[in-house]
Amino acid sequence: QFTLINGTYTIEWRAPAMRCGRHMAKLVETQTPTDVGFGQSMMTNTGDSHSSSPSHGLAVVTVSSGSNNLFEIQHRCSDTRATYGLGHNAGEASGFTVTEVQTQVIILKHRN
Repeated sequence: QFTLINGTYTIEWRAPAMRCGRHMAKLVETQTPTDVGFGQSMMTNTGDSHSSSPSHGLAVVTVSSGSNNLFEIQHRCSDTRATYGLGHNAGEASGFTVTEVQTQVIILKHRN
């Protein structure tokens, strides 16, 4: 979740999935709740393949006085995986000692 102050923003997100069939991420204003934007509808193999695909989305949002301004990315898959359905620990497998980065959000504020 993230909170935005008054202004107009371009919000871009990327949410990974692996071995979970069809999936899509969306941007939601949480207080109403209102769907603000949808990511790409994607599909991953549900078998033993280790391929992954992100749902990528982009939305322009205007927050004004009195508006609710708490947002979050929600992500759904058609097949549930208890351990890695929404991302895989690739850093460990590659030999890097890292904190994994899964869903990413980029927020750019427009000039008034």
